[in-house]
Amino acid sequence: MSDGSVTNPGTIRTFTHKAQMRRRQKDPRFKKMKQEHALIPGAFCVHCLRKHGEPRINMRTGDSMLTTKKGKVVVQLTSLTINHKTENSNLTDENYLGEWDDDKEVCCVVCNGYYRQGKKACPVCKIVPINANDTGMCNACYLAAHPDIKEQTEADKETRIEGKRQYNKKQALKRRLAKQKHPCSYHGINQKCRSNDMACPYSPSKAAKNCFVFHAKKGVVKK
Repeated sequence: MSDGSVTNPGTIRTFTHKAQMRRRQKDPRFKKMKQEHALIPGAFCVHCLRKHGEPRINMRTGDSMLTTKKGKVVVQLTSLTINHKTENSNLTDENYLGEWDDDKEVCCVVCNGYYRQGKKACPVCKIVPINANDTGMCNACYLAAHPDIKEQTEADKETRIEGKRQYNKKQALKRRLAKQKHPCSYHGINQKCRSNDMACPYSPSKAAKNCFVFHAKKGVVKK
């Protein structure tokens, strides 16, 4: 649509919800709630346990998470906000912007996004998202904790790669053989055999071995 209008109902609901969230988070009541609970000394995310302004670091490897800001690569910093745990809080402004209750919690913006997707941060590295119902850890942390399984996994990967390489090599050889000139002089246009006016069922690489007409013509007895 040239005018840029949107008619899909799902897209309209998404745009409406995002506009509503932006309006609510600019509301003085929300800013006051955030100031009183998320931005006070000692406040931390209830999911990843990071404080406001703390660098986001992989707790397993010690590597800092990087991002681009104004064209420069910088370390990601934790930003705390208010998370509403149930969808009922989104129904009305009174529920979303009302007094502090058990439906609200302090968390960082990253974990807030994970929560909306039904995920949570890995309890080991505190970075990679996993399913909210999982009781374990992310795949990277699991393999780091079980080096024998990691070694076997890498060996299996190498085996698959080599198997695929050999398969591709075999198929390439078949294609090259298929491009060879047909050895039988009876082989005519449109793959027809001049001896019986029927289509030759053999490829160039298999005719000399399997075709009785070819053997008879050459005076060879097939064993």
